Amino acid sequence: MEQRSNEWRAARLGKITGTRAAALMGTEAAQMTLLCEMVREYATASSKEIPMNAAMKKGVDDEDLACSAYALETGRTVTHAGLIVSKKNPRLAMSPDGLINTCGGVEIKNLGEENHIRVLLSGKPDPKHVIQCEWGLFVSERQWWDLYYYAKEMPTILVSRLFRITLTAAKREKMVVAAEAFLARLDTTLETLGLVL
Repeated sequence: MEQRSNEWRAARLGKITGTRAAALMGTEAAQMTLLCEMVREYATASSKEIPMNAAMKKGVDDEDLACSAYALETGRTVTHAGLIVSKKNPRLAMSPDGLINTCGGVEIKNLGEENHIRVLLSGKPDPKHVIQCEWGLFVSERQWWDLYYYAKEMPTILVSRLFRITLTAAKREKMVVAAEAFLARLDTTLETLGLVL
């Protein structure tokens, strides 16, 4: 299934996905926003269309180019996948930018030049992006995930930055606990509102 297609949007409904992982693992306020978002999905049986701003459009437009650059830089073959659903819980899913063999994956970020430079200067990935990759590892049960920052407008020496992300047993357990608690809260909320799963 192709990402951003109607089939893909329908398959993601009511699932905690990688883009929601930071909220799940975040503050009470972030979790409440996520809860309301997911209750709305159950109530309307539709996902909220997020208007694509210029940065998002650029990221989508450059994704294939960035994927090719990653493959060239690393020597790895990238396989595209629309949606991966957890084997342990069908309400947990992720939409990877790419899968590598049977053990890895890649998340590509095209942030625009200024934000790309911030990553280069800090030498560290954005924590929200790390959580998204960790969620990919959690759902897919793979061993590693590459977080690849890419800005085609930059000079060759600054075009990309690669971070290898792994998931510790302690972090995996935190995700299990957070997901179970959140889904129980979601189910209680749906029941309170008279919505049946």
